[in-house]
Amino acid sequence: METESTLPRKTTSGRNPPTRIVDTGLADNGGNDEGLAPIRRTSMTVVQEYERAVIFRLGRLMPGGAKGPGIFFILPCIDSYKKIDLRVVSFDVPPQEILSKDSVTVAVDAVVYFRISNATISVTNVEDASRSTKLLAQTTLRNILGTRTLAEMLSDREAISHQMQSTLDEATDPWGVKVERVEVKDVRLPLQLQRAMAAEAEATREAGAKVIAAEGEQKASRALREAAEVRREEFNDNLSIPN
Repeated sequence: METESTLPRKTTSGRNPPTRIVDTGLADNGGNDEGLAPIRRTSMTVVQEYERAVIFRLGRLMPGGAKGPGIFFILPCIDSYKKIDLRVVSFDVPPQEILSKDSVTVAVDAVVYFRISNATISVTNVEDASRSTKLLAQTTLRNILGTRTLAEMLSDREAISHQMQSTLDEATDPWGVKVERVEVKDVRLPLQLQRAMAAEAEATREAGAKVIAAEGEQKASRALREAAEVRREEFNDNLSIPN
């Protein structure tokens, strides 16, 4: 006779929805099968559209790949599973102190968007795919920007972001991770360098203003000279007229 019961089972979201336990009747020992009772029961679990479940039986990966979406059954005593979220997630790369190619120390941060592309290998090939991707993003950012000058960091952010995305994506592929996008958010300069650049910019503006003023004076003097020539010609013409 099949029996059903409901037992609490903790999910990855922290809630404890009821897990349906079904007596499969796989064994019959003349009514004396208490020792086989746990094996005769299966647990029914639901996987959402954006999730996959990686199942292990007695420590071995179950054939057929990750399960889902939908319903799947496990044997509570011998099976274990891990749900993997396939949606795109993002994280901030903390500001990294980086020495540029032209020996300028800057602080750079970024944001990375990634998703799990293969649930099975994200569980079997790496202990924590998300944490490993975050750590790798920090070192990749330092390595890439260390080969760039300050001017390149400020002007070529799009190219730097693309290079970082392709490098990260290639490195995390064996972990079942797909890096979708990387954005360099901010490049912060030391305060002393900011003041020096501000002074340089101000000097450049002052020099430009002086050039413009000199050009204006030159044009004004040219106009005055031309006017004087016209007046002199008129005066000479008046002198040459007979009475």
